Formats: sequence, structure tokens, C-alpha cells
Amino acid sequence: CSVYAEVLGVERVGLDDDFFALGGHSLKAVRALALVQSSLGVDVRMADLFSLPRVRDLASELRCRSGRFARIEPIVASSRYALSSAQRRLWVLSRFERGST
Repeated sequence: CSVYAEVLGVERVGLDDDFFALGGHSLKAVRALALVQSSLGVDVRMADLFSLPRVRDLASELRCRSGRFARIEPIVASSRYALSSAQRRLWVLSRFERGST
């Protein structure tokens, strides 16, 4: 909302406001996309803004792309697995403090 408001020069933008209905055009869209990419670190294409001009819709799409919902790949079953960094740290600490739980 704040990016749209800044680029379009309006005081307030709501979640259901349309970029183009508020006076946006292709040149302002380029500026908006650059601001979104720099602030969120998410790749945004011009086609995204044209197909999803409402803040709510674009935000929903970008949230899915942001990596917070990355697919977890299954691992192959094994009798032994590599330790995580936290498990290695606990093992090293246990070597220093023998008898500690």
C-alpha cells in the first residue's frame, strides 16, 4: 500500500485499490516494481502488476514467491543421517562437560 501511495502520489491506498484505477500507468508501474523488489527482495514482473493490479492480489502472489513457503523435499531413508549444526554444537559442548545431561 505504501509503495502504491508513494508512486501514485496519493495519501492512502487500501488493499482493494487498483493501481491503474488510482492513476497508474506503465511508467509508474516500472517505478512501483523497482520499489517492491528493493524493499521485499522478491522478483516482480511487469505482467504481474498488469494481471494483479489490486494490492491484495499482488501481495498474495508475492507472499507465495518470497520463499517462506519453500517446498520441503523428502529425503531417502537411511540408517544414519548427517547432524544439523545445532546437533553438532551440542555434541561438541557435551565433550567439554562430561557427565552433564
